[in-house]
Amino acid sequence: CKGNASLTVKVFTGGTYVWIPGAFTPNGDGLNDRLRIICSGLKILENFSVYNRSGQIVYLQNNCTAKGWDGNYKGVTLPTANFVYVWQGIDFNGKKVTGKGSVILIR
Repeated sequence: CKGNASLTVKVFTGGTYVWIPGAFTPNGDGLNDRLRIICSGLKILENFSVYNRSGQIVYLQNNCTAKGWDGNYKGVTLPTANFVYVWQGIDFNGKKVTGKGSVILIR
């Protein structure tokens, strides 16, 4: 009797805590329709907030398993624009970490 198996090992070396794309295209084609945060080096994501240019929070999540942002705010489809995000969490060593950046919503 023969068998095959595979195993994926993720090694956390520190420094890169999350991966967030620079753009997303919520057009319903099934590709990049949601802005998702990938928590590669976080034990806990405490907060991921996306802001419009007026400083309003248009998306908020507090865990790494959320569906992600679909480009809508209060039921309104937002147009192509640049948005700013901030995140904070706890890494696998128990250290509180934060980050910020921007993302482009493309229609």
